Amino acid sequence: MRYKLICDVEGALFLKDAPVAQSALDGVLYELIADPSTNRVTHAAASLKVPPSKLGSIASRLEPPLPGSDAKMHIVIAGDQDIDSRLVDALQQLESLLSLSDKGPRVRRIRWDVPSKEWIPESTEDEKYAQISGVSYSRNPRVIRSDLSVNSFEIMIQNADRYESLRTVSAFYRQGMVEFQDGQYIQSIYKFYFVIEDMFGHGRSDEDRVYEAFASEQTLTDCLQATLTAFPKDNDNNHSKLLTLMTEESFAWNIEDLRRFIIRLRNRLHHYRGRSPKRQGTPFTQKEFRPAALMMMHIVTNVVITRAVQLNKEFGRPEGPPPENT
Repeated sequence: MRYKLICDVEGALFLKDAPVAQSALDGVLYELIADPSTNRVTHAAASLKVPPSKLGSIASRLEPPLPGSDAKMHIVIAGDQDIDSRLVDALQQLESLLSLSDKGPRVRRIRWDVPSKEWIPESTEDEKYAQISGVSYSRNPRVIRSDLSVNSFEIMIQNADRYESLRTVSAFYRQGMVEFQDGQYIQSIYKFYFVIEDMFGHGRSDEDRVYEAFASEQTLTDCLQATLTAFPKDNDNNHSKLLTLMTEESFAWNIEDLRRFIIRLRNRLHHYRGRSPKRQGTPFTQKEFRPAALMMMHIVTNVVITRAVQLNKEFGRPEGPPPENT
């Protein structure tokens, strides 16, 4: 049986000679698939023949419905991390190869982060391992509904001046949230760090001096303490992965090390050393830094809201139409 990952291709790459281009290397079949009517490449794929020892772990199958379920069948989509990683690595390699052009990258990106999967039986025996021929996925950022009344909008605009000091940091905060939702975790860490750096860094850049500036700010210390307390309870799995990242820098889960870690994290992601034994921030390692991005989001959300509350106390109750009855 062959197992295939298929990904959308973003860009304006066209195949000249045929709607499909194929080439095999080290047991992996690479493919570019074009729309026959335009020859524009729409998908990239990588597949391999599944070793007999892996057939059971990677099978897709239909089972009787679970107890209490209204479904007619229970669908099981199995997978093998080693095989998936090998094929994703092949797609990343293809994406990089397509970037080597004197006219610039030939594709905007290959969406190897959300591949569809296909199970392709090559014999009657294989069919029992491929009861489902394929499954597709899409990345739909979670959007949380927020309601705003006309009255609240009026108060917001009429009191805009009091929040002027938060205009730019709020833009960084919003962009960090968007990039987090889009799976661009490394970029979101930068945006969240800019909020903290601007509000509490005192214009310093040296790690030790930035640490001193951060340590002198009670608001930041309070927000870090809130994260130390709440993050492990709300994000158990992400917390354990975050501790692994911190351990690489010889840091523990305490206020002093967390303060130092957010500075070191930004500095670490700002440079790339391919031979470093530590995990590096690259276009291929976004998911590895998701726990750190989530932690930074937690801190910065507290920072921004705390500062808005402080401004309200300084200026007094926002002026505007009387509040609505709720």
